[in-house]
Amino acid sequence: MAESNSTCSIDGCNEAPRARSMCQTHYARYRRNGDITYIRKPFDRSMDTGTHKTCANCLNFKARTEFHRSSRDKDGYRGWCKTCTHASNTAGYLANRENVLENQRRSRQTPERKQYMADYLATYYDANRSDYAARSAVRRSLIRDAFVDEGITIEALRLQHGDTCEFCFEPVAFGADAKGKYNPKRASIEHMIPLSRGGKHSWANTRISCWSCNLTKNDKTPEEFRAYRERIAAA
Repeated sequence: MAESNSTCSIDGCNEAPRARSMCQTHYARYRRNGDITYIRKPFDRSMDTGTHKTCANCLNFKARTEFHRSSRDKDGYRGWCKTCTHASNTAGYLANRENVLENQRRSRQTPERKQYMADYLATYYDANRSDYAARSAVRRSLIRDAFVDEGITIEALRLQHGDTCEFCFEPVAFGADAKGKYNPKRASIEHMIPLSRGGKHSWANTRISCWSCNLTKNDKTPEEFRAYRERIAAA
């Protein structure tokens, strides 16, 4: 509930008070920090224009298209630019990765989430059939234009390289054991050097990997993927 004062009690702020004689921005900071000592003065926006504004974090003057939209900010855009926001979100995820993954795992195990995914996946392919066809055509083109060895199959690679994933070294699921279209441990053919980066569809460039590692690796080289996994593990 707003106090009787006409402006925020924080020096230099002329916004209308919302609670504890503070404006909405300062009261939110007070709630987060728990102490009035750490409340900062509002960021100086006198240099902002209709098309550009200053990022409150990196202090760079950028086009408003470089900021995410926000209905809670007066000008309709967030105070931090997209680059700073992404860096902050990434740092927060890495610092709390285990908790985030555990919360996601618990969410996926709830009956409501399982039912939602069952209903969603049942219609997703039909709704995006053209996109699947386009990606499949691109992949076939990459394989056709690259060097191709004959006879490369999951079972053939299994005989050469065993039953474990090339990257996580955990057992992968073959044949009848690969239950579920979206089984993360389902066996898949992995191109060590991605086709999109000049890799070959050859015996030397193919291995067995679980579907989870295959999707996470994406178009990374083995060195880039292992470095990525080390960063995640060290976080």
